Amino acid sequence: MRTLLHVLQDGGDGEARSLALIQAQDYNRKFSPVTRDVNPRDFRRSNTSDLALLKRALRTMEEHTEFCPNLHAFNENSFMLMQDVVMDRTLAHGRKGGEELDTVIGQSEESESYSLQPGFIKITCPGLSSHAKQQGAWSQHFTTWFSAIQGYSTPEELESNMTKSKVHTQDTWTLAVTRYDYANLYHTMADWYNVFRVLTTLQIHPSHIQILLIDAHPKGHLDPTWRTLFHKVDFLGHMTWSLARFPTLLWHGPQSKLNPLRAPCPPDLDQFSRFFLDAHGIPAEGYKRNLTALRVTFLWRRDYLAHPRQILSFKRDKTTIQRKIYNEDVLVSAVRSAYPKFVVSGHQLDNMTMTQQLSITGETPSGSGGHQTWVPPAAGATGFLFR
Repeated sequence: MRTLLHVLQDGGDGEARSLALIQAQDYNRKFSPVTRDVNPRDFRRSNTSDLALLKRALRTMEEHTEFCPNLHAFNENSFMLMQDVVMDRTLAHGRKGGEELDTVIGQSEESESYSLQPGFIKITCPGLSSHAKQQGAWSQHFTTWFSAIQGYSTPEELESNMTKSKVHTQDTWTLAVTRYDYANLYHTMADWYNVFRVLTTLQIHPSHIQILLIDAHPKGHLDPTWRTLFHKVDFLGHMTWSLARFPTLLWHGPQSKLNPLRAPCPPDLDQFSRFFLDAHGIPAEGYKRNLTALRVTFLWRRDYLAHPRQILSFKRDKTTIQRKIYNEDVLVSAVRSAYPKFVVSGHQLDNMTMTQQLSITGETPSGSGGHQTWVPPAAGATGFLFR
């Protein structure tokens, strides 16, 4: 048996990057991935911190570093768990985020990132500053986050260093996520996969966690999928409080084992696929059984607007792109002539909802295009090379 996730990566360097073929289970390879038996429908339903659960989960995590009892990092510092923390929004400087795309045309990428000052996260963590000397070995993303954490020796010292502003208490678990290539399906898929792995590790149901976006990107085509998967997703810039207390705050950086260079066999990939399809009302087994007809599907690149920097020949909600197919009809006709028994079609996926995209790719045993897409097991995908 073989389970495949095909992601066709659209590069920004003038040509489409090669197909990233990530193999979750491949018994013909020497890799033998170790995966837990995770049922996406069997998440933990509790919405309160459970110390026994946390201790149990911590024992399963890789490369565990304990900075103090309230602060732990895991998996090459790509994931952090913090308890009893206070977040000071006044120490995060940046735009509000979530604006309509056509209102921020031309804004810089830097303006969509927050500058997090020390004290943005306040936590009781004696001796935290002594770990700062390790920063040379950390990733830039972890260093940025860690530098915004102010540790205090006692809870009383923490309280004495807070402003007089009213403190909001967040009852549910919260996972802080900073998106970078937010308009890119491959990188956003990695973010979704990271969140899924955190939830399954701690057995938290998606409806019982808040995703807090620590970035200021405008609205994007992939935003609705965030809420389909994880229900409650908010921008830090949309919060009305200045200070908030979090019994449990999680953070995950952009590093992901969905990257085939980091993990040829990403853990829990088959479970993630089932979770993703189930959230969109598409049974995973039905997704596989749809491959009955002989089909070839072209995924077209046409003029579109994905982010504020894409401003060439801007007209309404679209912009002229250079890397696209100019003879679509010729290609479709040629394939139909060569394979008269096949159903041949072409689609522009960015005009469709994620559910519609999944429905199309689920019926496609062979896809081709200059796009990123998700195709079912036993299907094939190819990419156009633009020169």
